[in-house]
Amino acid sequence: MPGAVENTHALLAQLVTNPASQLKLVNTLPFPHTLPTNSTPFYNSSTGAGYDGPGECLRWVWADRPLARAAPQPIPANFLTFDQEEFMDVHDAGAGLQSVGYAYVPTRCRRLPVERASSPCRLLLLPSGCHANQMGQWAPGNSDAVFVRYAETNGFAVIKACVGGKVNLTKYPGANEVARGLLDVYGQLTEDYAMQSAPHMRVIARILRRAAGRQ
Repeated sequence: MPGAVENTHALLAQLVTNPASQLKLVNTLPFPHTLPTNSTPFYNSSTGAGYDGPGECLRWVWADRPLARAAPQPIPANFLTFDQEEFMDVHDAGAGLQSVGYAYVPTRCRRLPVERASSPCRLLLLPSGCHANQMGQWAPGNSDAVFVRYAETNGFAVIKACVGGKVNLTKYPGANEVARGLLDVYGQLTEDYAMQSAPHMRVIARILRRAAGRQ
């Protein structure tokens, strides 16, 4: 009987135009519920399995461009913080969105405007819970940290749209997972959770339009 991952893949396949090229399902490796990195062990093991989930993801999505090795460490000056409330209106209050969002813009993307770069910078969106360090900067963990290291050497920016804010449980009484700091992928806020009109998605859409220079 198909499991949760297979069912999720089947749902997403109905939402995209070419699921064969846009989606990749790996259901042969016994990882727990996570996007694994090289240090992630298989279920019931304590030894890293050596599977680079972020790298495999990027190679699949951007198959037209070779992927350089991830940088050993990100560059602190390339971490940015932005006012996420700027992209919210009164209807978005209490939906579990944080007041700030984060970004990582690699050195090559900061030096030249995108239109002048010999290899234009791409954009990766990572919407989920966010953690900051003592300086108030984004402190990416696990797979996010690997994506950021790949960003530096491969010339793509990363936007971290942050959930994990206050949830109005009177307005959204079933939003238990959202209250735990998760993106709404179950329809706990509204039934249109997979659409651009959903509470989380509409704020993220505004952020993406601004990043793309469309507003």
